[in-house]
Amino acid sequence: MRPLPCLSAVLLAAALAGCAAQPKTVAAPEYDWAAGFEETCARLDEAGLSYTATPAEDGGYASIQLESGALFEVTAGPTSLLFNPDLDELESVRAEVAPGDAAAMQSAMQKALGAPLDGEYTYAAFDALRSSALEASLHSMPTGETFIVWLDSEPLSESWTEEEQTAFAEALCAKLGFSPAEHEEAFATYFAHNWEHQARLEILSDGSAIVTLSRLIQPF
Repeated sequence: MRPLPCLSAVLLAAALAGCAAQPKTVAAPEYDWAAGFEETCARLDEAGLSYTATPAEDGGYASIQLESGALFEVTAGPTSLLFNPDLDELESVRAEVAPGDAAAMQSAMQKALGAPLDGEYTYAAFDALRSSALEASLHSMPTGETFIVWLDSEPLSESWTEEEQTAFAEALCAKLGFSPAEHEEAFATYFAHNWEHQARLEILSDGSAIVTLSRLIQPF
């Protein structure tokens, strides 16, 4: 298709917004986390918007690339959408923001998502995937004027049901050859320090910015 011309935020929002974001969940009004690849393409076609679509191949991610897009009703530059290959649902959005729009983006995100995380962003990650044990360790990143983070109001330990947490643990352990029962503490740490949705705004040295919205898909 033809390269996408500059789009108005209002037009893109009308094309892609399938439903309102759930309370306490990090989301942009233009994008529906549950929307699939074909559904999103159909919405863009209906709105007469141009884009480059790459279907999933060999279990990989389907993607949509827009030369310009919108997030939080603020015009952005090149925007990428990735769709989870197992569920065919939106998993991440990444957009570049010009220097002149970075302040407006930060203001719009704070208006939509509330106050960002104050202090360090601490999350858990599985580090010993190739060893004989599955371990979850904590990692911290400082937040501030150039790295701003928004998280769901509840971590996975509270937002996911016990059944969802068990399904995640069983799927990961089956893939790696571990027993979930032997690594309950590791998963408890992981669920207590990770969130299903998050948004990041990174201000670069030239005044431009990168916005990333991501979703941890359940099951793994």
